[in-house]
Amino acid sequence: MLKIYFMIILCMVPSRASADSFLPRFMGGIDPGIPTDNKVSGIYFNPAAIGKIKGTSISLSFSPNFQTSTASRYPISTLTGNTSATPDKFFSSGSYSNNIWDFFGGITTDFGMDRITLGIAVFSPLQQDISDVPEPLKYHLVERKLMNLFISSVVSLKLHKKFHIGFGLSYVYSKIHMDVIRDRYLRGTTPDGVLEAYETGGYADEKVIVDSDDNNFGFSVGFYWLVKKWLTVGGSYRSKIRGIDSTGVRTTGSGSITRYVDGEGFTTLNGDAQLTTSFPDSYNLGAKIKLSRYWEGDFTLTWTRWSTHKSMKILLSGNDFTNSSLTNWDLNISSYRGFQDTITPQLTMFYTGLRGFSFITSLRYLPPSTPLSWVNPSVVDNHSVELLLSSTFKVFSNMSIRLGYAVSYMFETDVSKSGYDPSLAIICLDNHIDVVWSQACRDTYAGKAMPTAAGVYNRITHQIGLGIELSF
Repeated sequence: MLKIYFMIILCMVPSRASADSFLPRFMGGIDPGIPTDNKVSGIYFNPAAIGKIKGTSISLSFSPNFQTSTASRYPISTLTGNTSATPDKFFSSGSYSNNIWDFFGGITTDFGMDRITLGIAVFSPLQQDISDVPEPLKYHLVERKLMNLFISSVVSLKLHKKFHIGFGLSYVYSKIHMDVIRDRYLRGTTPDGVLEAYETGGYADEKVIVDSDDNNFGFSVGFYWLVKKWLTVGGSYRSKIRGIDSTGVRTTGSGSITRYVDGEGFTTLNGDAQLTTSFPDSYNLGAKIKLSRYWEGDFTLTWTRWSTHKSMKILLSGNDFTNSSLTNWDLNISSYRGFQDTITPQLTMFYTGLRGFSFITSLRYLPPSTPLSWVNPSVVDNHSVELLLSSTFKVFSNMSIRLGYAVSYMFETDVSKSGYDPSLAIICLDNHIDVVWSQACRDTYAGKAMPTAAGVYNRITHQIGLGIELSF
């Protein structure tokens, strides 16, 4: 059995792909996150699956994630902003982290009934904490802290002894902080005496900071079907996070722009900010097969609609901005990244042979979510494979300890032809249009008017899982 499993793993190693850096990767660092796994974490992955949990179960886990990315950009010509045979600007290699202290807490109970199981959980599945990105480009990242806190309540209904359906509703508190640098030369607004060239830094840069939050919600539906004694099929849909009056996330808060003004030095303008984005929804379908007395295997496909996350838009307003020399396209900022949908295959094996001990190993491949030409220091992306190893030890009749480790490896990315082309920015700005803000200019020039991000990128993520489960 083990030989067959590892042969399947080798066959699944990909040849071309990419994935986004949202954390955490596996729920609590101990569960594979598939719709046929009847654990408390099913509150998020498939609410119908908790219907197979008898009595009352409590699950608590802590899961730190440590992600390191590196960027080595190719040298450019400051006259064109592109790579050149005779470059005059060189970049040192840099590394930066995305570290998350994740958690999961959930409880399910059937109240002694046979038909209904209820569950409630607190967790945060979509997070980022990226800082110190090297050599920021126009609208590229200095710092991004993003958190979505879920409080989810679900119900699983037993329609037949072999079939459950589930429904869930989540309150989501969303908080987003962004700190970006933009090159003023691309706007033709550099102070006197500053060299007119790309990425000169210092006086030629503006810093934009946004700190915002809001209350949102999401929902989920799923089914869990025992087709045969040896075959279980499960599926679920998880919606986008959205506001009451919008189809995405629209956080509000404070915003500022710090820039150099001739005769005044560096000045900071403060006001209000609204940040609009959308996090993806997903569809999951899995089949679990009993292979032997001790082994079960699951194959799951997940369709994630990353195309809804193509951009993050910022609108700045307030008296400071109104009374300044800033124009409309200075105060409307959009980070466009060309995201696309993905279908992710995942293979999971379950072992429950020894008394009081069980083991899970899960491998998944993350296909393209960001085209190669759009990779840049704030979105490091390429082929990724992720492996989870998780063990459960029963220490008392009603208490188990769970330990897990997961690693995600992204194959090295060589962006030789970057989608960011500075020559397009000049065309748009000559027509008084900011290509990043204007939909019309983006449609015409594919939103590529930024200094090239060509270079070599790497990423690796480690996740540790520590958990406890109680059953009554």
